[in-house]
Amino acid sequence: VKKRKEKKKMARKILSPLASLGLEHRIVMAPLTRLRGDKDTLAPGPDVVTYYTQRASKGGLLITEASPISPETPYETACGIFTPQQEAGWSKVCDAIHKKGAKISLQLWHLGRLSHKIWGTHPLLSSLGRPLGSVSSSEVETKGHARDWEGNIVQYTTPRALTEEELEKRLPNDYKLAAEAAKRAGFDFVEVHAAHGYLMDQFFCDSVNKRTDKFGAQNFENRTRLFRSVLKQVIDVMGEGRVGVRLSPTYKDSINYYSTTDSNSEKLYREIVEHLNNYPLAYLLLSEPRWNGGKKNTHPATDPTYALPLRNTWARDIYKGTLIGCSSFTPETAEKAIQEGHYDAVAFGRFFISNPNLKEKIEKKEKLTVFNTSTFYTRGDKGYIDYPGAEGESGEKWGNYEVISWEDIGKKKKAKL
Repeated sequence: VKKRKEKKKMARKILSPLASLGLEHRIVMAPLTRLRGDKDTLAPGPDVVTYYTQRASKGGLLITEASPISPETPYETACGIFTPQQEAGWSKVCDAIHKKGAKISLQLWHLGRLSHKIWGTHPLLSSLGRPLGSVSSSEVETKGHARDWEGNIVQYTTPRALTEEELEKRLPNDYKLAAEAAKRAGFDFVEVHAAHGYLMDQFFCDSVNKRTDKFGAQNFENRTRLFRSVLKQVIDVMGEGRVGVRLSPTYKDSINYYSTTDSNSEKLYREIVEHLNNYPLAYLLLSEPRWNGGKKNTHPATDPTYALPLRNTWARDIYKGTLIGCSSFTPETAEKAIQEGHYDAVAFGRFFISNPNLKEKIEKKEKLTVFNTSTFYTRGDKGYIDYPGAEGESGEKWGNYEVISWEDIGKKKKAKL
């Protein structure tokens, strides 16, 4: 009985309203790259509508997968926001979400040097007559590899350094055009992706940004010049309280994203977070530096990142707006983070993939369906819209899908091969 009372108390805060965003609970769906766009139009199709509708709950917030803002920044078959067909596809997603009483935010994405130039050979992209990738702050190649259109491994190449004129005019305008399309499509919010080693991070961090002009990393004003210009454009389009930002602070002893690091990262991200108080944002989404991309820890029971402590707790003392945390949270650690005032809400990623009715499961203290990492970035319905619980059913027998108790997440040692 005592244990039941403790669980009931634990669930109370995460299920309480968040007035600043007009939400009825604080369980947010994190942005999740899924690559299920139409292969010809790179637009959301019926399956994408189904996917988001399954995960919508009354009074909840869903943040979409990162959406490329222009032909310059494709990522395989990720759903873009730079053609009429893509806008129309997203409009159907928004309509379906709103019918369920939920809100939705579109994440605006420019990959910079991580958008492989081979993706620009796509017939749609090459036919639009707009600049193609790969580009960055400087001609600094990233480590690692990508996949071509046939799924073959290809090494990243040296990006082209964007010109001052492009950074002053074209890039901010590309974000403006994307925000306008998102607004027409019916999104409640848009989110500027300034995290995870993508374009904005490539200007923030001096391991990539080697420029000596006014967009260089010599000082805070220069390295954030593009970011600040983009924020202004997007806020002008969407209006006050309708733009979010995502950041991913890193530390000397933490993971980094695509080798995008800074010589004084703690100072850098503190300055950025503090500066964001100057904007009428809807929210700030912070990634805890925990998840490593799942390369070594594919099962939640053996994934040690769930047990790592919070690193971004300093942000609450600096940022005065709505703060959302994400990366390797369990329902219990999310509740704890909200109860202790570190975050106003928590965004779940992998567990939202495998638990379409995650809000209901947290509310009822049910076990969670285990996600299948091998289908995160594939094609088709498997691992996308076939997870049980999509229509609100409950219970523990999920066919071929395994379930896990909250207390078992991240608690088992990985077996030696």
